[in-house]
Amino acid sequence: MDSPDSTSVRWPSSNSVRVLAALMGALAILVGCGWLGSLSKAGFPDGHITQYDMVMKKPLIALSLFSIASGIYFFWLAFRAAQPRGMIGLFVATISYLLLVPGTYCGLDYVVRHYTQIDHGHGG
Repeated sequence: MDSPDSTSVRWPSSNSVRVLAALMGALAILVGCGWLGSLSKAGFPDGHITQYDMVMKKPLIALSLFSIASGIYFFWLAFRAAQPRGMIGLFVATISYLLLVPGTYCGLDYVVRHYTQIDHGHGG
């Protein structure tokens, strides 16, 4: 009577955890490299670097390196996905990454643009 049927909820297999972790690792490394690439293109064609670019340089370098390190951690999670609690570790790491890296960038960008009196290249 109370036997589980084939439609019951099951934990994802280690292969799906492995794929998700590898995708998150690739995404984190891509975000980090993209931000490092945007730092090389900061400023105007005449060589003028805005105050915004100067203020954001060090935090963006730190966030980029942290994002690349997180990508390596996600690949490590993909490697050990067959161990118990692999999905829980991936979930915690993904939420932590999304709150720390893009969340910090968006918050820092918002504070610098709206609560400081520096020029961020918006024209005038």
